[in-house]
Amino acid sequence: INHIVSALVARRNPERAEPMAKYLKHQVACYGLSSREQESVAKEAFADPDIKGFLLADSTRPWKLCDQLLKLPHIEEKQVGIWVLGAALKKGSPSADVAAAELA
Repeated sequence: INHIVSALVARRNPERAEPMAKYLKHQVACYGLSSREQESVAKEAFADPDIKGFLLADSTRPWKLCDQLLKLPHIEEKQVGIWVLGAALKKGSPSADVAAAELA
């Protein structure tokens, strides 16, 4: 999580963040990153062999990471969490039903 949040903070754009927050009626905080920038952060995180190996070593880890990121205040954190979960599922993590059952 720290790797992802640090990457998002490093790319934040305060000039874009305020209009984004206003558009979202200030329901969530915004770093001001475009979808492409968010996807880039997610791809960089998942491309890191240590992070990718950690996530794919246990079928519940991508779900737990996504859950933790969804609880953070910025919309970009939530979106990166969903992207990383999708990437993990495509790269060999068990199906959604199996992983969700393991979390229960």
